[in-house]
Amino acid sequence: MNSGQRTLLARCAVVWIAALTPALAGAAPSPLAPRGDDTPAQPAKEKTPLEIAMARFKTASDDLSAAIEKEKAELVATIDKEIEKRRDGLGGASGRNEETLAEIDRLTAERTSFLGKGFVPLSKPLRKASMDYVAAVRRARDDAKPKFDSVERTIAGLKNEGALRTVQGRAKEFLSPKAIAKFRYRWAPGKVAEWTLYDDGRLNADATWTSDGDTFVFRGADKTTLKGGAWKDTCRLSDDGRTLDGKNTLGHQKHGERID
Repeated sequence: MNSGQRTLLARCAVVWIAALTPALAGAAPSPLAPRGDDTPAQPAKEKTPLEIAMARFKTASDDLSAAIEKEKAELVATIDKEIEKRRDGLGGASGRNEETLAEIDRLTAERTSFLGKGFVPLSKPLRKASMDYVAAVRRARDDAKPKFDSVERTIAGLKNEGALRTVQGRAKEFLSPKAIAKFRYRWAPGKVAEWTLYDDGRLNADATWTSDGDTFVFRGADKTTLKGGAWKDTCRLSDDGRTLDGKNTLGHQKHGERID
């Protein structure tokens, strides 16, 4: 190849490179090329069956806690509204003011007991709201129980005894009934016992209670001394929520005084 041919070939190469430059400038980078400072995407780690089960338990327990806290906040708001209503009514006759201040003190004490111990207000202005709260808490636990049971069955199937014991223990804590009131109750002449009412309708360990708001009915088994093998006391709650008075099915007088 002489010098003229070499010159021609060089000029053709320059033209060819110039023609390709715009296309090369706009071309997408090779998928294999480095991405600068970007960290290469990592595939998401697949959760184990145990992790999935524990996540379900956490969701169910969080939902239950949130539902109970919501009901608690609503009851506290009702108490605060009743207290504020009475504060707004102050300023009239001095005798009436004294009554109103005493009622404010009583409502405030019930608020403190509820927030500190979980014992619900039972005075007349707050009785319905308290019974609504108890019923709502019971429904929330009833809704959560099958979810907890499902998780327990899943973990039992995984043969993980440690995780199963942990979940069973935590589920028991979440589902256990809580005390809502205590009374010193005279159930027979000269015989007094402490009665604890729980939010699942249980009275002490082996009896039950129900209420329509003003009237409380207590029932229990007694196969040794009573005909029919059961007893029933029906009592009316005082307006201040502090005393119970009534009779059993035999007409015997009953009396209770609230201690918490």
